[in-house]
Amino acid sequence: MSRRTASSIAASSLARLNILSSTRVSGSGAIVSPTVNATTIRNGPLVASTYCNNDKAITANYSFSTATASSSSSSASSSSSSSSSDYKSPFEDYFNMIQTNQSTISGPSPSTLDPNFVPPEIPRLKCGIAEHDLKFKTTSYSRLMLPPYVHTNEYKVILEVNVNLLPLENELERKIFHQIVGTRFHEGKNRLKLTCNLFASRIENKRHLCSMLDRIVLGAKRLAAEMNESMNE
Repeated sequence: MSRRTASSIAASSLARLNILSSTRVSGSGAIVSPTVNATTIRNGPLVASTYCNNDKAITANYSFSTATASSSSSSASSSSSSSSSDYKSPFEDYFNMIQTNQSTISGPSPSTLDPNFVPPEIPRLKCGIAEHDLKFKTTSYSRLMLPPYVHTNEYKVILEVNVNLLPLENELERKIFHQIVGTRFHEGKNRLKLTCNLFASRIENKRHLCSMLDRIVLGAKRLAAEMNESMNE
């Protein structure tokens, strides 16, 4: 169906509705129908219809323009395209780092390194080990049907770390370290495994594990230093 045919059908339908709505009953009981003089501007968006009766003349203007709708849609699409072209993703720098094989820890590659570039400081624990060298594990369980509705190991956190990454400087420190951790050290994997389920929060259990690792390493270093001082005396 063409646009002109659709406009003509809409104008004729409105004219019929307005004729029915303007028909009235005179005081003598006779039905008075108004005379209709409908004028349609086919080449424009405006359809004007005038209805005359004995009392007054009513003029109704109706706009049925597909051209106006198409122009508004085209302007909206152009504005959306312009806004999309100006859009900048907040993750643009992140994806650029992936394409150039960079990370937030390593910083820019040496080929694009700025002479004034200062590498980011790597977060570390008090004992000196980097946080990204630690590995944490948790397990999620479905809700229980009976109290306490939460599995007993819901908040359990496991910490694993390679012993070679720990800042143990000499053989005496390593020996004391192994005596402290005992069976928590897996000799085949050369990994230390610590677990904590003291608190009803995984965050608090994780903090406690980091504190345990700090005390183990710093304690081993302190005991080794005290033994060296006693031997030197």
